[in-house]
Amino acid sequence: MATVFLAQDVRHGRPVALKVLRPELAAVIGAERFLTEIRVTAGLRHPNLLPLFDSGEADSFLFYVMPYVEGETLRDRLERENQLPIEESVRIASEVAEALHAAHEQGVIHRDIKPANILMSRSRPLVSDFGIALAVTAAGDGRMTETGLSLGTPHYMSPEQATGDQRVGPRTDVYALGCVLYEMLVGEPPFTGSNAQAILGRIISGDPVTATRERASVPAHVDAAIRKALEKLPADRFSDAQDFARALADPAFRHGEAGPPAATGAGGAARLAVASTIVAVLFGAAAAWGWLRPMPSPSAPTPLRAALLFPADSGPAERGLALSPDGKELAFVTLPNLDGARIWIRSLETGRRRVLEGTEGASEIAWSPLGDRIAYRLGTTEIRVVPVGGGPPTTAASLEGGVGPPHWDHDGSRLLFAAEGGLWSALDEGGEPTLVFPTEDPLDTDNGVVEVLPGGRRFLASALSPPIIDVLVGDFETGEMDRLLERSGNPHYEDGWLLRLTFGPQGPAITLVAQRFDPESLTTRGPVIPLAVGIPTPFGNAQMAARGNTVVFTTRESRPGLAWVGGGADGSMLPGAISEPGWMHELSGDGTRIATGGFRGLWLTMSDGGLPRQIGEQGLERAFRPRWSPDGSRILYEAGDGLRAIGTRAGDSARLVEPWDESSDLRAVGWGPGGEILFIAFAEDGSSELRASDDGGGGAARVLQPGASDAFVSPDGQWIAYVSQQGRSGPQVLVRSWAGGVEQRISTDGGLAPRWAPSGDAVYYVTPTGGARVVSLTLDGGIRASPPRAIPADLPISSVMPHPDGRLLLVVGPPAMDELTVLRDWQGIDGGG
Repeated sequence: MATVFLAQDVRHGRPVALKVLRPELAAVIGAERFLTEIRVTAGLRHPNLLPLFDSGEADSFLFYVMPYVEGETLRDRLERENQLPIEESVRIASEVAEALHAAHEQGVIHRDIKPANILMSRSRPLVSDFGIALAVTAAGDGRMTETGLSLGTPHYMSPEQATGDQRVGPRTDVYALGCVLYEMLVGEPPFTGSNAQAILGRIISGDPVTATRERASVPAHVDAAIRKALEKLPADRFSDAQDFARALADPAFRHGEAGPPAATGAGGAARLAVASTIVAVLFGAAAAWGWLRPMPSPSAPTPLRAALLFPADSGPAERGLALSPDGKELAFVTLPNLDGARIWIRSLETGRRRVLEGTEGASEIAWSPLGDRIAYRLGTTEIRVVPVGGGPPTTAASLEGGVGPPHWDHDGSRLLFAAEGGLWSALDEGGEPTLVFPTEDPLDTDNGVVEVLPGGRRFLASALSPPIIDVLVGDFETGEMDRLLERSGNPHYEDGWLLRLTFGPQGPAITLVAQRFDPESLTTRGPVIPLAVGIPTPFGNAQMAARGNTVVFTTRESRPGLAWVGGGADGSMLPGAISEPGWMHELSGDGTRIATGGFRGLWLTMSDGGLPRQIGEQGLERAFRPRWSPDGSRILYEAGDGLRAIGTRAGDSARLVEPWDESSDLRAVGWGPGGEILFIAFAEDGSSELRASDDGGGGAARVLQPGASDAFVSPDGQWIAYVSQQGRSGPQVLVRSWAGGVEQRISTDGGLAPRWAPSGDAVYYVTPTGGARVVSLTLDGGIRASPPRAIPADLPISSVMPHPDGRLLLVVGPPAMDELTVLRDWQGIDGGG
């Protein structure tokens, strides 16, 4: 319901949690009613209650302020330990019960008790957000459905909440606390399911649970207290939370008999089906999943579309996403600068996460058909396999020329991947890889997508030259490969359906579609059904996974863009500029034009706006990392066959100036003071060098700076600002003379993408976390640098380009990829036809 900020209370000199209500929710509620209702919670006082410090409105944003607690939530603890000691679990539940009783006596019901709302401060539980749900419900006046939100978390909802009854009382909180205690003892909530409807159906009609059956050491009186707290009828539960606490402390307490095992016969299944249908009708597709933030959707119970959120320090990277064979768990790779690009597994039923240790540096991942292993690419030359249950990774394949993303054969017997010469296979225990499908044209080892069809004879692949525009089908028996679908990529077959991305005539892929597909005849039938529009494709590949009735993919309404700031500029986005993920921008030295390169060639835009025009040959040539010549007449860029240079006049054609080195990848830098071509060469072992060669190639390139990964030459050509990580904890920006000599580090908190000010007396750069900095330099008689100054911005910045008139052109974008969309029962979108 809110975005949480760590803030400083300047009046009292203390850190606080500042919670800002979501704008769409605030619009429905209204400031006056929300603030009136929330005052009720301000009077709550108890040692185990987190108090409300303040609330108010600012610029139409509704906010409230609570103490900042140094520690972790009970949810964090459970994710780490799964089960807690019995005595400690009972103590935590008892203290929370006393806090609930104190609030109930004042007529305030929490309505959303769950482990995430219980903070642990030096082992003492503190209930947070007390009464906020009540305030929102009362102020919202029954209009919550307009926001696509509902209150409560399915695993901890009482049966009366699950059936939509808004007349809840203290016994609702008692039920939720019983669920929390059960989870602390057993390791999972009392009722689970594959989706919200299933969970709520089991809450309504499922058989009673008993903690002792799952954990024999749970005392009988504790189990009895939990069973009474979890009674279906509120009248059968404890009358108040204090009675619950007393029962937990009374060894003689008993309540009926422990319930029978869960029903497995037709009667139990029928009851569950009926209950699930009732819940689906009541909640529709906007049921809240706890770890999901539902979005508005049709009233039919299927499909269910929701957003999967991640902690800010461990969101998914732009590469690496896989679903378990049963569709219940999601594996993802974290952002390198936040968590070292490790593989995490997250349950789509409970939201719990766990890390696969030893997987640092992972990228594209694939879950084995048997569900016991995950394959991933390490760097560009190695494929590793790690057990899902934990254990050290093993190397399955290693090729000096590079390997593409791994894919499992249909039965999990081998791994397939693109590499030089075609499609290769390897066993997960290692050994020499085998070329199993030679191809005349080399497959792209960066974005190779392979999908083996049932039976294992045929496979689908994305056509990668030109990049990612067609789906091909290969036959292992005949060795033939044919074109199946045009302007499509990322094919995935799932039980009679083909999911794929469709591409527009320009720009990256935008639409995820599904269509009926016969893998024997290789024919599609029926309508093409759009599942999502606007899927970003960083590096030419989409972030997407599908298993059974579940599809997970990335969508983001906000996109990276260009904005002018400073010098009278207002920070608004530049109209007309290409601003899709994966495209790279560079401002000309005179500040009049912007070169933009990507998967669809090279484009020019006037810096004051206007429509972009393509330069060079029309088509789909790669044109990454464009760099202007000092006089603005040419642009250097990375093409599919090496570094190319092109004039900016109409009719100019590109020429190859530095071919790709077989032993290293090349990155464009620009031109040196004498007209030399500057580039970075990355070797297979991860080392790199800044090199200079004569414009036109043919001669040996001399090394200017070992260890550089990006560089920019000063306007007078006498100095180099470059990025290096050698011997450091992370990338930093350094400056040195073009002629050599002592280098001077100018960044303090990591640095990327350095750019010289047109005056030559300052360097701008960005931090790995999306901040922007500027350092003033004095270069007479050595290098003297001022401390870095921050450049204010509301969004992460990936590049800062200074204009001669003092303005800054920023490449800004949405936050790190921390949100995925989960689509359940997607097959029903077309009405089942």
